[in-house]
Amino acid sequence: ERSGLAIELTKAQEELRRVIDANHSMQSVIQDKDEIIARISHDLENYQNHVNYLEGKVKEQEFEIFTTKEELMSIQNENHNNYEKCACLLQDVARAKEQITSINTDKERLEKELRKFSAERDEWAAHQAFLLDNVIASSSSHRHTSRSSPLQGTWKEFSREEEERWMERPSAKPLPPPKETQKPSPVTSRSLAVQQELNQR
Repeated sequence: ERSGLAIELTKAQEELRRVIDANHSMQSVIQDKDEIIARISHDLENYQNHVNYLEGKVKEQEFEIFTTKEELMSIQNENHNNYEKCACLLQDVARAKEQITSINTDKERLEKELRKFSAERDEWAAHQAFLLDNVIASSSSHRHTSRSSPLQGTWKEFSREEEERWMERPSAKPLPPPKETQKPSPVTSRSLAVQQELNQR
């Protein structure tokens, strides 16, 4: 019997420890809940103070709304006058758009002419470079005549054929004067004039 009682006592002591631990846990939970309740109560008090403040602001805003309505009445009268001014401004804008369209049309036309003149200028420059290469080739061939065999189709014949082909073109123009007295070609002058007109616009 003593052994059985000792076992029961041990079990009872273990159960008591579990109950004590559970009690401590519950006390900790209760303490946490009390802290939460205290914080909520404090927050509620702050919220109530904020509500009172907002109620005062609402009254102030109601008064501001009343005064704003009166201001809006005067602004409506002003807006009517501004509407008439806007109508006049819209007419001015429409006229300005028409002018812009006209200017853009002129600009496109001038740009097209400029591209055409630039292409003619490039062709003429290429022709001048071709003739210069022939002159250089001729000088070189004269210096080496005694050592080299005659070329098939001399440069003079080739140059003459090219010259005739270039001069038969509708846009062919005479050779410019020497470099020291050379003046701007008509194509270059027209290109500069078109470019200046584009810049002015």
